[in-house]
Amino acid sequence: MAFADMKELTEFVSKLKLNNEYASDFAEIQKNPSPVVSTGFLSIDKMLNGGLQNELYILSAESSIGKSAIAQTIAENVSKNNYVLYFAVEMSRRELSARGISAVSFDEYIDDKSKPRFKISDILARRYDEATGFTHLAYSNYEEYAKKYFEKTKNICVVETGIDGVTAKDIANISVEFQRVHSDKPLVVFVDYLQLLCADKNDPSQRDIRIITNEAVRILKNLSQKGMPVFALSSVARSEYGSKVSMSSSKESGACEYTSGVAIGFNWKGVTTTRDEIAKASEIEECNKRGYRRVTFDILKQRNSERFIETELRYYPAYNKFVDEYDFHRYPTEEETLP
Repeated sequence: MAFADMKELTEFVSKLKLNNEYASDFAEIQKNPSPVVSTGFLSIDKMLNGGLQNELYILSAESSIGKSAIAQTIAENVSKNNYVLYFAVEMSRRELSARGISAVSFDEYIDDKSKPRFKISDILARRYDEATGFTHLAYSNYEEYAKKYFEKTKNICVVETGIDGVTAKDIANISVEFQRVHSDKPLVVFVDYLQLLCADKNDPSQRDIRIITNEAVRILKNLSQKGMPVFALSSVARSEYGSKVSMSSSKESGACEYTSGVAIGFNWKGVTTTRDEIAKASEIEECNKRGYRRVTFDILKQRNSERFIETELRYYPAYNKFVDEYDFHRYPTEEETLP
């Protein structure tokens, strides 16, 4: 808190309430509690007491195991009944869209095996053929899926941060103004990811990644208390690679565990949870055969509820698709050749 003068301080103190004076306020709040936003995964919602609330959620993971993919998937699920601001600090909007379209095609294929499905690489990359050279898959092949994807995610606004990047203050200011302009639905904010946020040029103390990240976490925590859940990603310290993500994993890059309302560890079971290179290589080979990774979503901190609990998801990286344990029976356990 900062007070410009004695008058401001006096006014503030005059509005303070003793606890017995707060009783009626508490009763009214409990009659009309803040809404809870479903993540779209029943197993995760159960661990989070219904879903996301007005709190800061920080998911920590090693690089390249699917932390951006799970954030995007939850954001898409959330957008069904809410606005979503997705700050894409790492990826382009085109890449996110291609990932989403691929997931739509995969679900369509699961429901009807006569339909084609397209990997992310089919949409983004060029393939080489001896006769024709490098060719790009025509948009018309997956246009139907693209239309369904953009309709499904019509409440998402992806913010590409551009060459100059974005600060945590920028994110907070944009989010508050977006909420003011779009007040007909609740807003949920996603930040992908913390260690790529820029330093505030007006803050001379922000000279290294730890200080920048710590300040970003503080600002995002305050933002979440203004009536919007904030879901941010964090990369674990390199020294923690090969170990299951714990409360100490993010210490080198910011004290995320102290400020977050909910701290989440995200692990590739059998790969990022072991330093045994032989066991790791064996699990990767098995994943390539069956087409999915076994990933765990672990609650490491949850101030007002249970912690040290986890659920397992199946992640099909080629299609940016996650499957909840309640839906395992609907999806193939082995990769199949594309039609």
